[in-house]
Amino acid sequence: MSSPTPIPARPRVMIADDQADVRDALRLALRPDGYAIEQVLSPAAVLDAVRQSRFDLALLDLNYARDTTSGREGLDLIERVREIDADLPIVVMTGWASIELAVEALQRGAGDFVQKPWENTALRAILRTQLERGLARREARSRELRNEREWTEASAAQRMLLPREVPALPGFELAAASRPAGTLSGDYYELLPLGDGRVLVCVGDVCG
Repeated sequence: MSSPTPIPARPRVMIADDQADVRDALRLALRPDGYAIEQVLSPAAVLDAVRQSRFDLALLDLNYARDTTSGREGLDLIERVREIDADLPIVVMTGWASIELAVEALQRGAGDFVQKPWENTALRAILRTQLERGLARREARSRELRNEREWTEASAAQRMLLPREVPALPGFELAAASRPAGTLSGDYYELLPLGDGRVLVCVGDVCG
């Protein structure tokens, strides 16, 4: 069993809420965990921050106008953040929680849902869990991209090993091609002119 992905010494956490007292309370609640916290006030500021910097987690309010309680702003914001950073862990908060709102937030890409007022210990545990999951997702995506790059490079190297020209053989029309079922194949062929109207055909097939 693989060990959990270690959390960075000082993860970068964005707190987005239009109320300064809420942002300050969250900052104080999370102080024991040593996060590098950036506070923003609006959905537009959230998007700008995500475009310009890399965060390890975003803690987002669902309502940014004093006269709204539907959570629509926050729900739309989740999707827009996801378009910029598909792997960023998102935890959403609201004082107007409902089961329907929580379900929709999760469906749109949030990792967890917290109701205001929150309990500090529970909130800190949620954020730590989401940080671990987010780091694991990013590592998995990095491995996937690295593997794809290695496969592409290996495929190019294999093509360089295959003959570029087919030797002429009087009385015969020779052709050869290799078409892997996937990105890479272990098959190989070579056509070597031996003189005296003879061609040596070599074929290697790793799959039988």
